[in-house]
Amino acid sequence: MNKSVKLSTKQLLVSLVLGASALSPITSAKAAGEAVTQQSASNGAHMSQKELEQRGRELHQALVDRFKTLMETNDLPVANGNSKDISDVVIPYIPVGMSFADTAILLRAAGLKLADMPPRPAIVGDPDYDRYSIFASITLRDRLFVKAVAAITVHPLEQGKTDATVGKVTCRLGVDSL
Repeated sequence: MNKSVKLSTKQLLVSLVLGASALSPITSAKAAGEAVTQQSASNGAHMSQKELEQRGRELHQALVDRFKTLMETNDLPVANGNSKDISDVVIPYIPVGMSFADTAILLRAAGLKLADMPPRPAIVGDPDYDRYSIFASITLRDRLFVKAVAAITVHPLEQGKTDATVGKVTCRLGVDSL
């Protein structure tokens, strides 16, 4: 479902007077019971450190909630097999056009571990190595013989730029067991 977020007259006036960053599209959409899309979450405004950290905490909870739901419905990916695409959980929190610097703050606030920030050195003999994306992961469960990890990849809008902005976000959930 790709439903746009409808703003009330009051919300629209607040956004016009104070700027789009005065509203939290994710919070507004959730309160209205509407689907949150990447388009509705992207308002192009720069967020403060505090706002990014709050959004990161919300992302963390959304990932945990999706994991719990998949466990309850027995819909987790097969252990040591394929991963499951859960990008729809992450996309509302990391919109297209967000800076990589802000994205890194948000991901760290969500508890994810980030690989070295791009651009990374090229690997000789591996032309397909992605030097310009952000790679991050979080362990959602690590018990006895089972480990579940969500891995997020943030691709830049334009390859090779040092001041990159988000172009595409993907998230895969994988389960490993001994």
